[in-house]
Amino acid sequence: MKEFRLPPGTEREVPSQIMNIPFFATLPSRILRELIRSCTVVDCDPGDCVIREGAEDDSLLFLLSGEIQIEKDGQQLAGAWRKGEMLGEIAHLRGTPRSATLVAHGRVQCLRVGPQFLDHLSEVDQHAYHSALYRFLAGVLADRLEVTSRRLVRLEEREAVGV
Repeated sequence: MKEFRLPPGTEREVPSQIMNIPFFATLPSRILRELIRSCTVVDCDPGDCVIREGAEDDSLLFLLSGEIQIEKDGQQLAGAWRKGEMLGEIAHLRGTPRSATLVAHGRVQCLRVGPQFLDHLSEVDQHAYHSALYRFLAGVLADRLEVTSRRLVRLEEREAVGV
């Protein structure tokens, strides 16, 4: 796994690869420019651990390319994260260690956004960023809850018929 900064000046013309991520499209351009200036790109080979369960890290990651497998307590979970997904939001929100391990399934690139970029924003822009982030996260978490609820219903139905 390699991690590097985007070239200087990238923030003036944000790459389409980044603008295609739904969360970034919600940000005012001045906030997006500062975020791009301070973020890093994480370049992973197949099998690389992108996030390790239990690690202390409150950065957010956004999947630019590839697919990520999810593991919890050493068990692979159904489903995978794909391009545009936000990763690491639970530890970011709760200030707790990482709750799952994310492994690169093939070649993967992520954008890592650390909270220190907020130090370069005005108080008004910090509030605007947090408002956009929490609004976006509410939608993401609601979608994930709906998927989980459907899976739970299917499991309960299978258990009821003895499958």
